[in-house]
Amino acid sequence: MKNNNKPLILGGLASLIAVSSGVSADTVSYDDESSENTMLITATRLPREVEDVAGTVTQIDSEELEKQLAEDLDDVVRYQPGLSMRTRSRGGNQGFTIRGMDGKRVLMLLDGVKSSDVFSAGPSGYGNDNYELDDLKSIEIIRGPASALYGADALGGVVLLRSKDPMDYVTNDDEVYLRLNASAADANDLTKLGFTVAGQADKWGYMLQVTQRDFAESEVKGEGFLTPQDGESTGGIFKVVYQPSDSQKWTFAVDNFVEEIEFDLTAVDTPELPSTGLDDNERTRFSIGHDWNGNAAIADRIESRVFWQTADGLQNTRQLRANSFSFDYAPFGNNTPTQRVTDFEFNQDVSGFSTTLFKTIESESATHSLVYGLSYEVVETERPRNRCETDSVTGATTCSIRAFPMAAPEVFPNRTFPDTETTRTGVFIQDEIVFGNSGFTLIPGIRYDQFEMDADTQGLQDIVDLGFEIQSTDESEVSKNLGLIYDVSESSAWFFQYAEGFRAPSYDEANQAFVNLGFGYATVPNPNLRPETSEGYEIGFKSRMGSNYVAVSVYDNHFEDFISSQFIGQQNGINLFQDTNIGEVRIYGAEFTGVWTLNDNWRMRNSIAYSKGRDEEADTYLNQVDPLTAVVGAAYQSDSDRWGFETIVTLVDRKDKVADENDVTGKSYGLLDMVAHFDVTQDLRLRLGGFNLLDKRYARWANIQGLDQDSASIANAQEPGREFRFGLTWTF
Repeated sequence: MKNNNKPLILGGLASLIAVSSGVSADTVSYDDESSENTMLITATRLPREVEDVAGTVTQIDSEELEKQLAEDLDDVVRYQPGLSMRTRSRGGNQGFTIRGMDGKRVLMLLDGVKSSDVFSAGPSGYGNDNYELDDLKSIEIIRGPASALYGADALGGVVLLRSKDPMDYVTNDDEVYLRLNASAADANDLTKLGFTVAGQADKWGYMLQVTQRDFAESEVKGEGFLTPQDGESTGGIFKVVYQPSDSQKWTFAVDNFVEEIEFDLTAVDTPELPSTGLDDNERTRFSIGHDWNGNAAIADRIESRVFWQTADGLQNTRQLRANSFSFDYAPFGNNTPTQRVTDFEFNQDVSGFSTTLFKTIESESATHSLVYGLSYEVVETERPRNRCETDSVTGATTCSIRAFPMAAPEVFPNRTFPDTETTRTGVFIQDEIVFGNSGFTLIPGIRYDQFEMDADTQGLQDIVDLGFEIQSTDESEVSKNLGLIYDVSESSAWFFQYAEGFRAPSYDEANQAFVNLGFGYATVPNPNLRPETSEGYEIGFKSRMGSNYVAVSVYDNHFEDFISSQFIGQQNGINLFQDTNIGEVRIYGAEFTGVWTLNDNWRMRNSIAYSKGRDEEADTYLNQVDPLTAVVGAAYQSDSDRWGFETIVTLVDRKDKVADENDVTGKSYGLLDMVAHFDVTQDLRLRLGGFNLLDKRYARWANIQGLDQDSASIANAQEPGREFRFGLTWTF
């Protein structure tokens, strides 16, 4: 995809240089944050432990992911009630669901860079699971609105991915770290190999990590099946860190993820002639970061980033069809084999920069920890579509495709929405005020966002002919946040949070522009769409006593101007559909988490999440809210620390309150998993895992919600039966 943002990149680089050279102050030693393994560095913008945050933030580090033998983002939330992920047979994972909010209503960032959007297109889609878990240091998930700190799209929550740094592996000069890892899973015939090399020399640090995987379609328990597939992916990250002084650090990073999946579509296509699919997905990111630590009037610390990312997705489908109605010489069918080739793409580029400043101000009565900054990014999105048919006898080719005899043809190439450039600008400030020894901490925050969308209307005459206009938009929003923490003791605290979120209409909502004359329908633009907004209230209690931890919270989230596709009437015999603001939605619930260390060897954990959602306008239940879920685990670690295991039970209640009486309901189920690790030597670790050991047949609610109760897709959405995984890590 063409990127015209060189001036933006140069401007961002100039700002980094200005920050690094223009601030004059007494410097202090730079303390790398990677050593603070229990800190939520990115979630709150300030380094705070979980119990010192007003709100609920889930943190999962790389060690926990390895113990659980997690292989993709879907596995990340396996044992996190209140969080889930929806998956598709073709298109992969479709983004996180946080307390009932999913898709584009949840913001996901990797090192501060926005992930590519999830885009659904009929039975297939384009997910944003284009990250390699081996590259990640931690994942932090903010449960609830968070636009005061993170801006647009943080309507329902934020997922923050943090990649590893050289200092996570080496800390001494002239030290070199090497690691090989391998893993496998039988449910989808996964095999994975990876290596890591990292080193430190004087003021320089470096790291290279590459992971290669091969996989097939996942097994399905019961009579269902998924489209047969054969896939491979390669993910890698390269970082160079340069620290010219104790007060400055530069980070140069490149990461890349490439995935190719071949599909055998014959089993699911009609008529049953040879049909194949090939999906190519690639994401590449470049970033330069500068961190400055000092004691200037405007800031004690400044973090600046400039970045560029491109994500390209291609779905190629080849079908041998017994007949075609697209050729003018045979309007009622050519009755000869015809080759149809379809290329549908979804491409998105993101470029921008951000600067965040930190300042602590102390007085006799209070300590202020200020964090403020600005961000600027440009997102370019396009959706090219092409389809042609070739008569295998005559060799004739046409790209005007008819669905049935004498139907109006769909002319290719075309687009379902105009090529769009979206510009986001935001400024924010947050002040954490600690009132002496009173135990009270007040955390107000506010952010202003400007959102501009410029659409290219070329080639969309069909929509214009229907009387609908594609327009560029300009929106702004102010988001506020207020947190309050009261320390009952040094280890326990009550908290309250009020948080706002918003999401501006996207390119495919405000300017959807697609006409299918053959089937007589059109999706038309709506320049009057308003942004979705949310208000969240949460109150809770947290306590950490040594290695024991307890947290309980209740929340009530209100969403307004929800955007949904609606039938708006007919014109010239064409059914018209348009995205509109439909009203108010409310989601409320409660969550509990507990971790108990029984003795030097045994540890127990349990968590539970209850949530309920309603469409206030339609007076119906919300399907996307997960059922009551509880997770209980018991872990043992040997005295020698060489081996250990954990047994985990997951209990999911039935889901019988749905939006429509014809919608599928969910059955209750229980799962038993076990994971174990054994250090064969000091440098060689073996990990084993058994999942669904009782061989239960079940479907996760996220994958069936909204389906008709008689849909054949329900059988195909069942999870694998008993599954085994293993992993091996060799460090030298």
